[in-house]
Amino acid sequence: MELVTSTNSVLDQYFNDNTMSIHLKEGVTMLKKEGGPGNWQSVFTPEKIEKKELEALIDTIFSEVEARDDSYMEIDRPMSKVLQLGVYRGGL
Repeated sequence: MELVTSTNSVLDQYFNDNTMSIHLKEGVTMLKKEGGPGNWQSVFTPEKIEKKELEALIDTIFSEVEARDDSYMEIDRPMSKVLQLGVYRGGL
């Protein structure tokens, strides 16, 4: 699998060439799915993500989506969002 990079995204720090997805929730350690389809492992970070850190990350992601030509909000509902941010696609 080849490393995929984007242009200066806050999400770059969470991904490497083996990361399929990340899962963030307030007060819980981050879950990273490492590997490939049908052959991945759960990897947990030692630090829990706190509310202020998660809110700051979400604000930064929304700012990036608005500022970048390669990004957009695909679904925008009151309690769910799906967005494309460069090479990353995800839900909030």
